[in-house]
Amino acid sequence: GCDSGVLVCENGMGEVVCNDIFGNRMAGVAMGSGGASSVTRNTIRGNGGSLCLSQHSNGLISANVIHQHANAAMQVHARSRAMHMNEASRHRPHVART
Repeated sequence: GCDSGVLVCENGMGEVVCNDIFGNRMAGVAMGSGGASSVTRNTIRGNGGSLCLSQHSNGLISANVIHQHANAAMQVHARSRAMHMNEASRHRPHVART
């Protein structure tokens, strides 16, 4: 793809579940300002980056397999409120904020 594999535009909602997202120039999944999607059980591989969460984005990021990215695995804006959860813990991811 030429851009992101899945783009949740400003204030967009919905679910991204059980997909194989690969071969995109930018993020596998990008969530715009105010986006509130559930991104679960996907394989996100071989993109420019895996997840890009813009300011004021919400939602749940859970149980995804993420690998083979040219840039960061996750880019999270400082004002994003999206939560990353897995079976072992329920906490925000330890990632660099932009």
